Amino acid sequence: MQRKFLIGIILLTVGSAMLALGFVSGADAVGYRYLERGEADRALEVFSQTGNWSGVGLAHCQKRDFDLAITAFRRNNDLSGLGLAHCGRGDYDLAMGYFAQANDFSGLGLACCGKKDFAQAQAYFARKNDWSGYGLAYLGEKEYDKAIASFKKIGDRSGLGLAWCGKKEYDKAIAEFSRVKDYSGLGHAYCGKKQYDLAITCFLRANDWSGLGHAWCGKKKYRSALKFFERAHDLSGQGLALLGLKDVPAAIQKFTQANDSSGLGLAYLQLKDYARAESYFQQARDNSGLGLVYLEQNDFEQAAAVFSRANDRSGLGLVKLRCNRIDEAIGHFTAANDHAGLGRAYAKALRWKEALASFAAANDQEGLGDTYYALQDFEQAFSCFETASLPGKALQCLWQKGDYAAALSYAEAVLAQPDILQEPVRLILADVFCDRKAWPEALSQLDMVAGNPLYRTQALLAKIRVYYAMRDFAAAQELAEQCIASAPDSARQAEADGLLQTIKSMRQVLAKQEVK
Repeated sequence: MQRKFLIGIILLTVGSAMLALGFVSGADAVGYRYLERGEADRALEVFSQTGNWSGVGLAHCQKRDFDLAITAFRRNNDLSGLGLAHCGRGDYDLAMGYFAQANDFSGLGLACCGKKDFAQAQAYFARKNDWSGYGLAYLGEKEYDKAIASFKKIGDRSGLGLAWCGKKEYDKAIAEFSRVKDYSGLGHAYCGKKQYDLAITCFLRANDWSGLGHAWCGKKKYRSALKFFERAHDLSGQGLALLGLKDVPAAIQKFTQANDSSGLGLAYLQLKDYARAESYFQQARDNSGLGLVYLEQNDFEQAAAVFSRANDRSGLGLVKLRCNRIDEAIGHFTAANDHAGLGRAYAKALRWKEALASFAAANDQEGLGDTYYALQDFEQAFSCFETASLPGKALQCLWQKGDYAAALSYAEAVLAQPDILQEPVRLILADVFCDRKAWPEALSQLDMVAGNPLYRTQALLAKIRVYYAMRDFAAAQELAEQCIASAPDSARQAEADGLLQTIKSMRQVLAKQEVK
């Protein structure tokens, strides 16, 4: 929800800025109507012809061309516009300077929302009696009922839609967005329901290229997502797509350009560089992100504390789940209306019927697939994983069925697709080859996987097992020692160390047999 909330801020701030300009007529009115429909290029053409530089700046903001927006706003000495553009860039302190010069208290509140200083944001919104602003601040605090009350006072349907999205009440969100024909909002609500094709239809209608990027990320088609984010000049979105492609260095570059500390936290979390991830999440005041860092380190007390500060009931549910306190986890997930979380809790409790019902309610095909897989219903699991665009898990279903020919054929077809993350598929394909004692083919797949730094340790561990199965204990021991030296986390190091001790024991047994 955090990323959807930030998207909502940008959409709502552009709308607020247009309204603040007051009544317009003639060609400029046409330009503003284009902006309302999300047709930024047409609006840009109109405003350029009329010399309306504030309008030009707003159009560039909608296109996320914030540098060009800044240039346009400067031509008109539009201080509020400059604040808006710098908010878009994540330069919130600069934005606050411009809003202060313009005596724009609503703008100052928006900048504080960007900084996650929601108490100060509310103080600024109070100066203007800005109920939509109050709603945004409450959204940031995950105080969704308060947000709904605020948006209702001003009749802000788009704001109400965002709040219902936060509560995961997507059908109610859809009703609100539909009343004002907010197709971008509708797209995000359908993304929440994991109905990505419907979301794409809505984003296309809104000319929302960034929204399209998020929808394709949901479909796990990250290269397609990247193209849309590039078209939208959405640097944070590009970072998310690159994270999906496991190209973390490139993602870090994009998040840095976007001044996106939360994005950087996610990137370093993926690298298991917990110290840096923690630092960036703290910089962003992102308590939900911090909770994930502590959860990964099994620091459950700290995780619970920051999730509580963030009012993140789903996060608290994850903590209780990791502590095997299933009933408490169910309570938190229920309070958050988090059906996917409930599915995980029920699955951990082996309450399969309830798990399937919860995952179905969340339209969580991966969760459904995992549950069917645990029940050894590999046909159903395969279908779910295919729907969820998880070819590695789908291939594993074919392998578990013992259908070797179908598994090889499927893997060949999948690996020929350009928009696919290949490493998870190759890891399973290596297992398929190992099952048939096709050792060279298995090692070839693992060598290709090891080329990706994020998968290198996993590939090395798999290669150790292959060499052990081949009885090439010297090669297995050498790889195990490499793995211990380079593993990014203690769990992987412990796994490599366990393999190393097994290998050494076997070599000692063989050495004694040779002496005899």
